[in-house]
Amino acid sequence: MRETNQRIMPEYLNRYSTRSFQKKMPSREELLDILEAARFAPSCFNEQPWRFVIGWRGGRLHDTIFANLTEKNQTWNRNTPILLVLIANQRFAHNGKDNFWANFDLGTAWGFLQVQAQQLGIATHAMGGFRKAQLHHDLSLSEEELPVAVVAMGYYGDLSDLSAEWKERDVPNSRRVVAELILAE
Repeated sequence: MRETNQRIMPEYLNRYSTRSFQKKMPSREELLDILEAARFAPSCFNEQPWRFVIGWRGGRLHDTIFANLTEKNQTWNRNTPILLVLIANQRFAHNGKDNFWANFDLGTAWGFLQVQAQQLGIATHAMGGFRKAQLHHDLSLSEEELPVAVVAMGYYGDLSDLSAEWKERDVPNSRRVVAELILAE
């Protein structure tokens, strides 16, 4: 268990990126609650450039997303109930110019999303290990829609389902102390 002397929500301390998920599927209502939290994230010009593609296990989109994961990520995602693609629109809707802040804004929405998921007892694990260009093509995304991450989602599972390599790494890891993060004040 992580520890802190600061006053923060317990969801931050308890959350970690597991690789072990139960086969039990979160409900659509729970997923909508999680995405609703992301909806309230701040963004440049209130653009809300984030979009999601939801792959439910057993469905075509899940298969498409899974097929585009790296081989290593596929090894532990075979039973993952939901694969969620996080997409950032790289252009402003109001003027068509490049949105330099789109990925930052998507990251903020991701932060809101994962804290809400943790509060509901649903685990998340964001991955950058996927074939970006191929997934972009396979999802028929527009030129300005950039898949930034794929998130595995479901209920925390039993570590005994993992290989020895993954079991070892499937624990809350340590964090730098705040003093190390502050460059100047």
